[in-house]
Amino acid sequence: LKTLDEEGIADDTYVIFTSDNGGGHVSNAPLKGGKARMFEGGLRVPTVIRGPGVISGVQCDVPIAQWDFLPTIHDLSGSTKPLPSDLDGGSLADLFRQGNLGRVERPHPYLVFHYPYYAGVPISVIRMGDYKFMRHLNTGETRLHNVVEDLGEEHDLRKKEPEKAEELG
Repeated sequence: LKTLDEEGIADDTYVIFTSDNGGGHVSNAPLKGGKARMFEGGLRVPTVIRGPGVISGVQCDVPIAQWDFLPTIHDLSGSTKPLPSDLDGGSLADLFRQGNLGRVERPHPYLVFHYPYYAGVPISVIRMGDYKFMRHLNTGETRLHNVVEDLGEEHDLRKKEPEKAEELG
């Protein structure tokens, strides 16, 4: 970053630092799980972004996914060429400008994570708003969590909120 500043190109450069999944052999507390797991400790990763129009020193809590980066860079580049219509991601540019007040417009109001790892635990996850629905692909077991109120995913809400479980399942 210092070199970008010294070279005078920081105002024309976006730097995105992120990871592909949660921490491996370390504690991700208060999040449950880690690398190769579909709990929040495996899905939430650090993402730090610097560039023109990006608010500095702000933490944004809006869930994003790496597949949002293609439409984001396309949007920020000013390209008028259309992207393929079947992309899952949405531009993060509004989040860059407004932080938690910004919005990401995607084709669907949810994020889907699918981990068909048959040497371990194959699970699919749907995250919509504050809720996360998990399905074990071998046993059919399901779980529902409010990951904003329950970071450690300790409380399965399927019986308490059956309508939400049905909506996401």
